[in-house]
Amino acid sequence: VQAQQTLFGLAALRARSFTDEDQEKFTRETLHRLVLHEVGHTLGLSHNMAGSTMLSPEQLKDSAIVNAQGMANSVMDYPAINFAKDKEDQTKFYDDQPGPYDHWAIRYGYSIGLNDNKAEDARLEGILARSIEPNLMFGNDADDMRRPGGGMNPDVNIYDLSNNPVAYASERCELVNALLPQILDEYASDQQSSYFEVRRAYLTLTGEYATQLGVMTRQIGGVRFNRSLPSQQSGAPLQPVTKGDQKAAMAALSTYAFAPNAF
Repeated sequence: VQAQQTLFGLAALRARSFTDEDQEKFTRETLHRLVLHEVGHTLGLSHNMAGSTMLSPEQLKDSAIVNAQGMANSVMDYPAINFAKDKEDQTKFYDDQPGPYDHWAIRYGYSIGLNDNKAEDARLEGILARSIEPNLMFGNDADDMRRPGGGMNPDVNIYDLSNNPVAYASERCELVNALLPQILDEYASDQQSSYFEVRRAYLTLTGEYATQLGVMTRQIGGVRFNRSLPSQQSGAPLQPVTKGDQKAAMAALSTYAFAPNAF
């Protein structure tokens, strides 16, 4: 599944003329992230498609924050690759260490049942009680909105990134629009490459554009849910996406999908 985002990253790297060092960093982080995800499965972790909502779009451009906290709360998500619209804002492409949710879930799962007494029960309940912390947000494949008609919570999705996925998706669409005019010169100038390389780059970039339009649509009519115990909640377990967020999504779609010059 990561292949789509990796192909997009490769096309963007080439069109933006990144250095060999940047490309090596991209390859290392891509492979590291893939291995972390699959090892997570071997340890028993489920997908967490809410993991990519941890940081704001601006925080994702801050190397100090990204290096200290990571970009997502879990390596078990399918996030969008973090490819900045402006080269100077580029931090990590992918997380290369487990997130706070991963540490929390492993801590509980690999200590349960070690001792059968009230003290142990209380300790485990203490771990579980942390489930309402923002950085431990969770939603798996049963909840995600990867396809129309599936799921209702826009925070549980694939190929999104940040706690403002509409803003992030808008920047990604702008990046694609900036890259597309460059690919013919970048790929066709290499006399040893076939035009298939141009075609693949075009389909990869436009495919990413379409994916991000899909991310925007999930806000409209969306409903966020909270499965915590009533004693842990401060509001209703179901909360419609705010009118402001829905209008922002429609405004972005009006610009990047429905405008006469959108394509």
